[in-house]
Amino acid sequence: MNNFTYYTPTKVVFGRKAEEQVGALVKEQSCKKVLIHYGGGSAKRSGLLDHLTASLDKAGIDYVMLGGVVPNPRLSLVRRGIELCRREAFLITG
Repeated sequence: MNNFTYYTPTKVVFGRKAEEQVGALVKEQSCKKVLIHYGGGSAKRSGLLDHLTASLDKAGIDYVMLGGVVPNPRLSLVRRGIELCRREAFLITG
């Protein structure tokens, strides 16, 4: 086995209306564009997607949406996501 260091700093924000901070938190990381990958209709019905996109809009962050999150996704969905990110000029390596 090769020697390596695995460092994963993670910031998790909890609380009432935390989703409204998404734009500012993304901007804090110097990101210009994000992929919102969500499951079925509950994210839409609950208004969560509207809150997220409003926060991103307010922060001037572009976004692309891809529905269909499922546990253990089929390779076809993964490839669809990769192709979407390539088309939308996300940085994809590997």
